[in-house]
Amino acid sequence: MASRRPSRRSPPIRRAGRRVSRDVGDHIGFVFTLVENWKRTKRLEGFEFDEIVSVSLIEAERVLRTKYDPKKGTVTTYLSRYLFGFVQYRLLKNEGKRKTPNGWIPVVKTVAPSGPKEFDPATLVGLEDLFDRVHPSLRPILRRLSEGDDLEEIARELLLSFDATPRRREKIEALTESLRRDLRTELRRFLHDD
Repeated sequence: MASRRPSRRSPPIRRAGRRVSRDVGDHIGFVFTLVENWKRTKRLEGFEFDEIVSVSLIEAERVLRTKYDPKKGTVTTYLSRYLFGFVQYRLLKNEGKRKTPNGWIPVVKTVAPSGPKEFDPATLVGLEDLFDRVHPSLRPILRRLSEGDDLEEIARELLLSFDATPRRREKIEALTESLRRDLRTELRRFLHDD
């Protein structure tokens, strides 16, 4: 009759301990299952299965080590609920996208102007005369517009760059509209003076 005691070579199965184990090696099969479900439901289109698995294992290891609390639930429950968000963030961030309240957007690479555009002397004299007749607070804005900059970009730079409040977009739009009104008023004044 065989003994029910496990041999020295095969360790006993730790069912209860495995459910709350922080070792990602104990949950590789479950991570693969999650990734297969994400691919089947087309949640991470554009990424290869192997890439998603690699990032998922790295993120699972990180969150199990730093964020998971075994007192609050099992590893499978935690990973089912939160791993997709961490994986999506890492993949899209590495692709060069940025997360905003409106969703993921590609980061627009802007080319800094190389300097003022070359004007012929007659145009340059006319622009300088125009700048002298405009209100002093609007001169730098008008000068940048003459160089080809966008009014919204100018407004964005005028706001503090570290202002990351949820209403930042509204503030930029309001400032752009205010600048547009001021420039219209100045243009009307300029045209009526002549």
